[in-house]
Amino acid sequence: MAGCHSSGDSDPPTGPQLLFVYGTLMRGMANHRQLAGLACQGTAELAGFALYDLGPFPMAIASGDPQQRLHGELYAVPPAQLQALDRFEGAPRLYQRQRHRLADGRSVWLYVGQPRQVRHVQRIADGQSAISFISPDGSRFSYTITRTPGDRRSALSGWEIRVAP
Repeated sequence: MAGCHSSGDSDPPTGPQLLFVYGTLMRGMANHRQLAGLACQGTAELAGFALYDLGPFPMAIASGDPQQRLHGELYAVPPAQLQALDRFEGAPRLYQRQRHRLADGRSVWLYVGQPRQVRHVQRIADGQSAISFISPDGSRFSYTITRTPGDRRSALSGWEIRVAP
């Protein structure tokens, strides 16, 4: 799709592409169904990104600060499903799908926003994602997902999930 690829990627992908997801696309979250049928390839961190709370979903913004880390999951996504995710994520208007490199050198796609989109919202502390929802009866609740700093035993260890009214 025009506008969704970073500069230098003019040809559409032909095979599965590695996608870094955070927030509501992660396992157990509200929009994970968009990745139906795909196995998680593991967890990862991207340096130089800050996460912002937009209410029903978070938005990652390039910060340029290597101390700020975005935590997420990796999925190998077929091109057709990647295009469907572009539509779901509102790319290229709401988010831009851009290529970035993990510390191990792998290239991943990532949906990012622009600084102007978060100038009036709160940044989410490093390592924590708080996502708010409104239930069908109108009540508001949120999930807070926190990873214990330094805990690298497995993809599932060190995480605490709290549901708050």
